[in-house]
Amino acid sequence: MLDTQYRMHPLICGFISRAFYGGKLADAPDMAEKTAAPWHAASCLGPFAFFDVSGAPQHKGNCASNPQFFLDLKCTFDWLCKPRNT
Repeated sequence: MLDTQYRMHPLICGFISRAFYGGKLADAPDMAEKTAAPWHAASCLGPFAFFDVSGAPQHKGNCASNPQFFLDLKCTFDWLCKPRNT
């Protein structure tokens, strides 16, 4: 079983560790610094966020798409990419 992770932010690792590893998954040194991103400072975002996306998948053959999901994702992406004064 994996006991040390080297890629995730510690808050993500904490969730994964509790949910799937019985609390036994640990971070490698300095993971908070290595995985830091500017948008983590936003009150509505952090290393991870859950969004309730409206709309229903539309099926065509073996494919499914959700146009509303794309619009919500694009809006979030545009907001994240907007220049800010720091």
